[in-house]
Parts: sequence; structure tokens; C-alpha cells
Amino acid sequence: MRRRPALLSALTAAALVAVALAGCAPQGRGPGNQPAGCTPEIGSGDSASAVTATGAIGSAPKAKFPTPIVAKKDEVEVLKAGHGMEAQKGSMVDVDVTVFDAKTGKSIAATSYDGSQYLRPVAGKGLPSQSGSLGASSIADAVVCGQAGARIALTTTGKRLNAIQGLGSSQSVVAVIDVHGVYLGKANGLNQLPKDGMPNVITAVDGQPGIVLQELSKPTTARSELVKAGGGAPITKKSKAVLMITTWTWPANGEKPTVVTGLDTWTTGAATTIDMARSGLPKKLASSIVGQRVGSQVLVVLPPKDGFPAASEPDGVTAQDTLIFVVDILGIQK
Repeated sequence: MRRRPALLSALTAAALVAVALAGCAPQGRGPGNQPAGCTPEIGSGDSASAVTATGAIGSAPKAKFPTPIVAKKDEVEVLKAGHGMEAQKGSMVDVDVTVFDAKTGKSIAATSYDGSQYLRPVAGKGLPSQSGSLGASSIADAVVCGQAGARIALTTTGKRLNAIQGLGSSQSVVAVIDVHGVYLGKANGLNQLPKDGMPNVITAVDGQPGIVLQELSKPTTARSELVKAGGGAPITKKSKAVLMITTWTWPANGEKPTVVTGLDTWTTGAATTIDMARSGLPKKLASSIVGQRVGSQVLVVLPPKDGFPAASEPDGVTAQDTLIFVVDILGIQK
């Protein structure tokens, strides 16, 4: 099953990079093999530490553990250490998950391991799979402190996994979580001075942007503005950019801008991955993203002539609409 936000069919997820399991725990790691200095949401324990798993990251694992495991509380063990940025609450993560019955050791639910990995906020909404939802609470919490390339074992209960069909709330389960990527949850760059004649961007605590027009005249040429200047790697024409995008149509006088639901990743709470080499975005929107750095927030205003090609406008957009985009650049998918 393909897992992607309802943005555009052209905004596709990229294939995973499979990382082979290898090596022992590196030095400087804390309880549960977690990165030193990072405080996990879920602690370690005997149940999770009894789990092992074989197979390459990015493919369905084979888990081994003494049966039955009785999960009296959530426990986490990092089976294979990752690298790079550590996930925190609010981060976006790419993961695949397989859930095993802790009594029999059999697999009972899994994501599809087909390269269309998740981009979901830690401690955010549920993670859809072939078997319904793999739940938000315990899996999202288990990924806190996770790094790209990590494989994590979680022992928990059906109640904490939510809606896996046929799973009892008190039933103990073991989840093996592969972390493919960790990204920002919102733009974190330095605020820049606004440009005259451009809308003002107002950002909520969680990062969701809003727009104030302040009686501005509708522009007739494409314009862009760097709202926040990030300090990460630059987006190139070959990058697979991890983005949050909100889109509005420019309103008639006296009205408020209208959010285009199908072009708003904040509606789903999940970022999208865009291959800049064949993005499907309006050209001047794509060119305004290329060259900007991870952590940046970009404001782009496109009159109808620079918007989507005729007869290819997404739902909620007409050929006469002037469009306003706010784009948070969260990372680059490898």
C-alpha cells in the first residue's frame, strides 16, 4: 500500500536505501543502547532486551525472542545503532514496522517495505499499514532518540498500538521498527526581514503557518521571499526534498485566503518527499525551493500564468487563481 500525503500524484515518496545490519553497540551509548545524552520517551527493560532481529534494514525482519513475552509496560531496545540527527517529539521520521505476537512469535501486521516509507511526526497521528493503523502512541514514542539506520525493538500491548484488527487491548506484542530517516518537524531557521508587497507569514508553535494579506493588491508577477534562513544542506535540482507545504488562493477584496486542502500537508500532519528533478510543481515554485537550505521557510506567490498548467489544476484551484505557498524545508531524503 502506498503511504503518502494527499498532495499531488507528482509528489512521490522516494525509494529506501537499505542498510545492512552489522557491528556491535558503539561506545558512549546509554541504557537500551540509546544515544548518550538523549532522553528517550520509553525506557529499556528485560523484555525488549531479549529481542533480536535479522535481515537488512528496509526489508521485513525475522525477530527472535523467548515466548511468551508479557509486556507489563512499554520497553525499548536499540538493536542496531543509527547515525546522525536524533528524533525528538515533533520530528518527522521515515519508518517501517513489523508487529509480532509476543505469545507465538508470529508476525501479525507490517508495513509494506516497498520504498514508500512513512513521513510522520513523532508522537503524531497513526501510522497506516496493510493491516490498518499501527498506532501513534507507542511506536511514535519508541522512535524518540532514534537515528537513521537504526533498528529498534519495542515491547508493548494492543491498547498502545491502537487499531490493528483483531488485536486485544491487553495482548502483548513485539514491534521491530526500522528508522530510515530523521528530519526536522518545522523550519528552524533565522527570521528574515519581510519584503514590501508580500503577505506576512505567522507561524504557530507547532510550525503550522498562517497568512495575513494586510490589504495588499493581487500581484501580477511571480515573487518569492525567504521567511526563515536555515543552516542545513542546500536543496539541488537532484535532491529529494522533505517538505511541509501550505497553499492558499488569493482572495477577493475583504475576504480571507482560502487553504487548498489537497495542497496542504499540515492537514494530514505528515511531510511529503519531492524529487526536485521531476517534481510536478509549478516551475517558479520549484526554482524558489532549489538553492535554499534545510531549515528554511520560503514564501512564494504565483499569478495564474505561473501556476499549474491549464487543465492540470488540483482540486480547489482554478485557472484564474493566484496562489500563495509557504514551504518548510525539513531535510533531504537519501
